[in-house]
Amino acid sequence: MPPRSAPEQWRWQQTKPNFGASFVASTRCLPASSKPAKSLHQFVRSLEALILPDVGKTRKQFTHRCQTFARADKETRLVLQEAFDMRSDTEHLHEWDEAVQNHPANRREDVCWHRTRQIEQLACDAYSRLLRDTTLRKYFRTDATIAAFWRLPDDERCSIWGNPLDITQEPFVQKYDGWGRAMM
Repeated sequence: MPPRSAPEQWRWQQTKPNFGASFVASTRCLPASSKPAKSLHQFVRSLEALILPDVGKTRKQFTHRCQTFARADKETRLVLQEAFDMRSDTEHLHEWDEAVQNHPANRREDVCWHRTRQIEQLACDAYSRLLRDTTLRKYFRTDATIAAFWRLPDDERCSIWGNPLDITQEPFVQKYDGWGRAMM
């Protein structure tokens, strides 16, 4: 294929599927056990590409919009808020457990690992659906189609997305193998 001219490249950049780069970002952090703070950060960012948050409203919109992908309830909202705050802490070079200080000190590291596995599960489920479902994928082709999707009423969006994932069912564990993988 011949190289694109600058105008052609610009037009292609405006119409290419948005989820491509974010899918690459999500796969860069696999497996989550190798560098969990970095992995959580990348999984949250890959979800941010799908929710297309407004500047200054990222946390609120991340929590709300991800409940289209994940079962919407109080427990899920707390998981999403903590995961987002952990991502922010990591991005701003703070310790990743600052967001979970409300948990007992002896469980904080395990809570962080748990949030990482929950967000990994959500990101993988969301991108798997987009890769499998061409009808759903049309809502995520460009920033314009993503923005239009998020302008739909909650019930219509949820109907289009289908059954949400219950990330609260990811088991909480306190034992890990030599590679940092959760042992059930």
